[in-house]
Amino acid sequence: MARRMRFAMVAVAAAIAGVVAALPAAATATTQVARIADVDLRGFATASLSDEFVRMEPRQNTSLQQWTIDANSPTTGTRVINVGTRGCLGVSPAGPIIEGSPVVQRTCRNHSSELWRLVVNSADRTVRFVNVYSTLCMTIEPASTTVRPLLRQYRCSTGATSQQFRLVTT
Repeated sequence: MARRMRFAMVAVAAAIAGVVAALPAAATATTQVARIADVDLRGFATASLSDEFVRMEPRQNTSLQQWTIDANSPTTGTRVINVGTRGCLGVSPAGPIIEGSPVVQRTCRNHSSELWRLVVNSADRTVRFVNVYSTLCMTIEPASTTVRPLLRQYRCSTGATSQQFRLVTT
């Protein structure tokens, strides 16, 4: 059992190192403030002061689009905290896990629904956010015709650009 736990800790450390490596060279700390952008850098994850939903919006000069990527979080995942609201990025831990449920930001409660596995694609340096609680991927609302699409959680799908993000530090 100790060997299995040691292996799990090494795997988590490697994943965190991969996330930090995915950030630009200037970002070497294990806690880094970054914007979470779509692959084309047209939309950025934006928290709200009026509700708990997280939407993709054009880049703005606001702390509501800045997220602290905390690789010092508990060893079971990475915590992502909005700079403007101080809310944790997560999913609702109440009730059954349902595909299509929104990704939210709310008061941090130290629950696994607020922890993410950040999976880095070494080829294009995009990042996939997999929620520890639901095991579903953060996804830009599929086939959205809205100007400010919500972030939702869906089954992870290899190659789905709606589940690939870039961490932008400037």
